[in-house]
Amino acid sequence: MQISRKKYLCTLCETEVFKETNHYNEIYSKCKKCKNDILICIEDNALNKRKELEDSNNIAFKRIIFYNYNVELDKDYDEYQKLVTHLYSKNYKCFSCFDMKTFRWNYLKEKHNNSIMIYKPNTFKNQYIGLGIRLHDWYERITFNSKLKIGYYLED
Repeated sequence: MQISRKKYLCTLCETEVFKETNHYNEIYSKCKKCKNDILICIEDNALNKRKELEDSNNIAFKRIIFYNYNVELDKDYDEYQKLVTHLYSKNYKCFSCFDMKTFRWNYLKEKHNNSIMIYKPNTFKNQYIGLGIRLHDWYERITFNSKLKIGYYLED
């Protein structure tokens, strides 16, 4: 697909902007108004594709559970170990990367505190596309303080 100018919508403040891209999915580019970095394409082709996915029963809902532990504390250490054991028992693999951008994290917590819609099938084995965001079965931030364990995981 060739690069062309397309209309995108900020997933947080709903500001519309034009961006040059080669696809019709979400892009990670800062909104000038609120600094959120998730924009979804609102061109007819993109809207029709999302409508097609929704109409074809290719959507599912998963619970999103956020966690935040300080493993220097005995109680948090024990709880975190239980969580890790539970997630490994489900064959989840942890996707870790340096600090998820604050606005994306806030978007997840504000817009999808309990349940999130995802498209099926999975984008990759441990990844999903939701409305304007890519999700993992299990995501954990890499922080400068290795004793802090901050992340989320998905459950049916």
